[in-house]
Amino acid sequence: MPSARMMPSGSVAFSWSDSEPYQRGSLVATPFSWAEASYQYTDVNNALYSLTPEFSGDQSYKDKSFDAKFLILKESDYMPAVAMGFRDLAGTGVFSSEYLVASKRINNVDK
Repeated sequence: MPSARMMPSGSVAFSWSDSEPYQRGSLVATPFSWAEASYQYTDVNNALYSLTPEFSGDQSYKDKSFDAKFLILKESDYMPAVAMGFRDLAGTGVFSSEYLVASKRINNVDK
């Protein structure tokens, strides 16, 4: 789920998830307080690598993608943080999307 939250500038993070039928590893970097870039490698284990089963053998479908997110508006007392993002900019396009997201913290709740 996209969020307008950004890690501190200079941060790098790694995540791994296993949610059938997807196994996904991500490397996320925040070079500036207003920009985030990430690389994903996904194994789709319910699809063959190729449309030709003889060529695929036992190999499942693999997807690589690059994403970017940019902070448009910083959060203030009355306004939420707003960010714009692009998924699968350079990849197969299987998971491609664009989004505009807002995030607001009110007391101990982050909406």
